[in-house]
Amino acid sequence: MASLHLEVVTPRGVVVNKDIDEVTVPGTLGDFGILAGHIPVLSALRTGLMSYRSGNAVEHLALGGSGYAEVGAHDRVMVLTDESATSDDVDTDAVRAELEEAESELQHFEGDPQGADYTLLRQRADWARARLDLAGK
Repeated sequence: MASLHLEVVTPRGVVVNKDIDEVTVPGTLGDFGILAGHIPVLSALRTGLMSYRSGNAVEHLALGGSGYAEVGAHDRVMVLTDESATSDDVDTDAVRAELEEAESELQHFEGDPQGADYTLLRQRADWARARLDLAGK
């Protein structure tokens, strides 16, 4: 089977740089998979889990904030994201507390639900959920 080259980059640097067989990313319109030979595409990302497979080994990464996935020429996949976490990065007790705090603030939010403050709270809650989902993998 032909392979893909995956690179995941955050503002802190390169997180993943390896040849893989398949990747699934959380696009804003839903999760989508990429195999070798995929047509070029650019997609905005949402907070969620990304998985990638090399042979029988499957690895997961939580992606947070905003970002993009680009499938380019020569089977190269570039993922640019604000934040990422591996399961080793997740302190489940701390993240669970973070989620509870964000959900409490959302329940008691009295501002504009279309405003930036509400959006930031939603993003905090989504990022915590993604990391808890990752810890459960």
